[in-house]
Amino acid sequence: IESNKLFCIGHRGGAWEGPENTIEVFRKHDNLLHMFELDVCLTKDKRLVVHHDSTLTRLCGKNLLIE
Repeated sequence: IESNKLFCIGHRGGAWEGPENTIEVFRKHDNLLHMFELDVCLTKDKRLVVHHDSTLTRLCGKNLLIE
């Protein structure tokens, strides 16, 4: 489909202006973006968590795997 309109997707929920992958940033950009991208991981105990990386290093400074 050809279009001259810009289609905007918020990477990690639009994290350029708030905590990534949070309801806070989703709501803040709800009227600016067409969709949000978020990352969902399944833990060993079968719980779903929303986090972009496989470890906590970048956001928390802890070199721990999200398991």
